[in-house]
Amino acid sequence: MMKTFLKPYSHLNNVSKYYIIEDKYIFYFDSKSVSYLTDISSMETLWSEKFETQHLVYLGLNYIFPYDLGKCVKKVDLTNGKIISTINGWIRPIMKCDDTIYCHFRDNENNYYFAEVDTNDFKLSIKWSLEDFILSKVFFYNSILFRNNNIYCFQTNEGREKWHFDYSEIGMWIAYDGSKRNGIINELYSINKEIIVIEFAQKGIAGVSAETGEILWQVNKDIEPIKPTLYKGIFYGFAEFYYEIDGVTGKLLRQQSYKEIFAQNNFRDYRLTRPCITEDLIAITSHYDNAILLLDKATLNVIQRIQIEGSKNGLPLTDTPQIHGNSLYQLDGDNTLHIFDKSTVLK
Repeated sequence: MMKTFLKPYSHLNNVSKYYIIEDKYIFYFDSKSVSYLTDISSMETLWSEKFETQHLVYLGLNYIFPYDLGKCVKKVDLTNGKIISTINGWIRPIMKCDDTIYCHFRDNENNYYFAEVDTNDFKLSIKWSLEDFILSKVFFYNSILFRNNNIYCFQTNEGREKWHFDYSEIGMWIAYDGSKRNGIINELYSINKEIIVIEFAQKGIAGVSAETGEILWQVNKDIEPIKPTLYKGIFYGFAEFYYEIDGVTGKLLRQQSYKEIFAQNNFRDYRLTRPCITEDLIAITSHYDNAILLLDKATLNVIQRIQIEGSKNGLPLTDTPQIHGNSLYQLDGDNTLHIFDKSTVLK
């Protein structure tokens, strides 16, 4: 029988939360410097440049697009770290689709707009007014924004409002003191052109029509928030039970007890990150235990418990472990990126 396990390989210090792992490269910000690493086996730094930016909208094959919120967005040559072009102004990139970066833009008179940047000629094009809204997502031909419990959907190419829906009651939950609380939207997910999934802070997830905003299905979990991870159309999450939920239909594909398994491995079942999901593995991190649990996805059997040593500020809940290729990456509260190699041996 083959057994997978992880062994410490290396680490990087002073890594901000804005790092991206792509194939054999790690791109990260370090005190406003950008370091681009290749050949992870040697951890060789190809270049390090100061861009005066703290965020990254996209890492591509030939270019990267770092930005400083409210100041600028830049196009940088991936091979040497040299700035090719800069667009100055109050710009908040939302996401990149094909050759377009969708942006939220504010002019000198504090007017807000939906805008696009063509990544080839790197020109900003203002499309339509957003009034005082902040755009949150761009899904296919729809532009989506949300505030607390409201979602607004616009036709991307013309700015026409398609629908607006208040999900306060649908996401309503019961607090520990017995009082009712309005639903709060944590995140939105695009499943396909027809379905958008809402993640509520305390009320599970719900599928809505991208065309009308109508609720198509809802999975309610009042006791504990699910905090799911979407992987190949399926939501995976740990709450009262371990859940697998179909993102198109909302069908509960799997519900399994796990808390006893965690307890047997000295791993608390609360204050956990979102799970990292692969074809056959699950990795999840405990804030209080400063540890990662590696699970067999098919059975939830524990493959390995990995203790993160030397972290004074623990493991933040927002820093989900990542598995890329044969390595696992975990950022701790001291801004150290821990790297583990995945190996397979005969058992």
